This record gives sequence, structure tokens and C-alpha cells, in this order.
Amino acid sequence: LEAGGTETVRTIVKFANGGRQIVSAELKTAGLASENQLELPVEVREPLNVVLVCGDEQRDGRFVRLALSPFAGKDAANLGKVTLVKADDAGVSLAGADVLILANVIQPAEGMVSRIEHFVYGGGGLIIAPGSVSMAAEYTRLLYRNGVGVMPAALRAARGNGEAATTLLGLTLEHQVFRFLKGMASPVPLVSVSQYFPADLREGDSRVLGSYATGDPFLIEGSFGSGRVLLVTTSLNAEWSDLPWTNFYLPFVQSCVRYVSKGGSGGTLKVAGSGESDLTPLGEESWERLRRSLGMEEVADASGAGVLLSALGVFESELWLPLLGVVVGLMILEGLLGRAWSETGEL
Repeated sequence: LEAGGTETVRTIVKFANGGRQIVSAELKTAGLASENQLELPVEVREPLNVVLVCGDEQRDGRFVRLALSPFAGKDAANLGKVTLVKADDAGVSLAGADVLILANVIQPAEGMVSRIEHFVYGGGGLIIAPGSVSMAAEYTRLLYRNGVGVMPAALRAARGNGEAATTLLGLTLEHQVFRFLKGMASPVPLVSVSQYFPADLREGDSRVLGSYATGDPFLIEGSFGSGRVLLVTTSLNAEWSDLPWTNFYLPFVQSCVRYVSKGGSGGTLKVAGSGESDLTPLGEESWERLRRSLGMEEVADASGAGVLLSALGVFESELWLPLLGVVVGLMILEGLLGRAWSETGEL
């Protein structure tokens, strides 16, 4: 590397345990060895516990579940453990959960609303994704509650039935949710959305992060107490769109879950732990179909073991971002020192 030059190096670092860790970056160059190493303290988060409440396991839960835990027995590829709960289960427990996802639920049970609000207010993450069986008026009544509830927008009746399909037009690429699209030549995916719920934002804390070609919101961000909330205005299954069949879907779902989870801001990093996914392992033929549909390919890591990567890049860890800052800082320092040496002959 020449003085003043830059080079980006991406890597995956695996940690045996969560908690505070020190990451060290070092450049192998001649001279000034003490200036060629920097250390970065990071907080490594344990695997996430996600509670997925859905109307029907096959119709509403399978795509989200596969995106978060693609296969069992390979912890490094799973974002965390997903607990699947039927929408009519009145005894849903949120104890120990990091994120709650409501996927195409008809309507939240009235007895569940206060528990959801308490969970999010205390720092839990919530993703709301209504669909074909969802009752917009009941979502608005129970979760929006005239602007004082946990949902960041009021839903109107579903739009698109019998009309021409729309697509995604604008995404807030600088937002943390869409950071995985950074640097892509065509970051907005080509998807077809046949139906969705128009939404009226709550004033103050709500923000549109993505829109359809019609101008209506696709993804809305809000907050409630210490927790974060994301409202997806179309279903996360394949009834209303072909999102689950694109290579945008897996990183998008994972990124949404990371963002709303406890400690989702700042330099917190995800690390796989020792717990196993409760997903039933797929057969080779089924796994090959999943691999193709989610845009994944298999490469070998340093040990020769197979590692699955999304076609959009590596999403297991975002450690390369702070390491990139460390490396660039070292390169700038080296360039300045080299310039001073060439001009004066001394440091």
C-alpha cells in the first residue's frame, strides 16, 4: 500500500461470548510499527429472541422464519431464535424477547395490546406487517389509538385489489435499515406489489423510510417509550407481493429486526451463540430451492466449511464498518507522515 493510498478490507469476526470485546486492526509495514495498530472496543450482543405472531404458520410465518433462521445447526448463519406463536394464543409470553413481529394477524387481541405497549415502552422492538386477513380499522383502533398508541400510523382500507400492481420507488438509503444496500448500482429492488394498506402518519415521531410508486408509504418508523417500531404496509408473505422471492427480502427482514431490537443503535454487534435454531432442517432439494429463491450462494471459508452468503453481500456481521474506519485512519496517518518525511527529511 503506497503512502496516502487506501484499500477496503472486509472481514467476519466471530466471538465466543457476548459482552465487551476489543478488536485490533494492524498494518504490516516497515517502520513506525507502534503507529500501525489501533484497537476498538465493541459491545457484542447475544443472539436475538424473536416472537413471531402470525395468522397461519405456512402462509404467514414461513418466509419470515426462514429469513431469520435459514437452517438449523449452523448458528453463525442465524440471526437468533424464532418462537412461532399463533394469533389466537392468548398466553403469548414476551418475557426475554427482543423483538415481536405481528405478521398478517386478523387483529391484535384486546388483552394483548397492553402487554405489547408495555414491552415496547420498556425497550422491546416491534414490527407490524398486516396482510390479506388483517382488519385495518381494528389495527388503527387498538394499536394507533388516535395517535397515542404503539403503531406510528393509522391504516386505511387495503388498496390495489383489481388495480394495476405498483412497485417500490424510494428508499431512505442513509437509514440504518437500508445500510445493506450501500454501494449498489441499483439499490431499489424490482418488485411487484398488488395490494397494501395506505397509512396516515402520526405527527411528531413518525417517518417514512420507503414508498411505493403511488407515493404511499411502504415502511414507516416510529417510537414508543424506549422502543422502536416499524410498520410494513404490505404483507411479508407472498400473497400481496413477490418480495419473499427476491434477494432483497432476507437482508431486509434481518435488518429490520436488528434495528428495532434492544441495543440496535450505535456500535452493537451481533454474534451467534451456542443455542440452536428450532427450524426443522431442510432436505437437499428443498434447501436448493430456498437458496435460489433467496438469492444465496455457497462459498468455502478458511476452514473449508460451507458458508451461505446473500447475493447482496455478507450480513452476518457489520464489523467491517468500524474496522474500515480504523484502517482508513491508519492510512491517512501514514500518508501525512510520508509527506512530512519527503519534504523535510525528518519527523
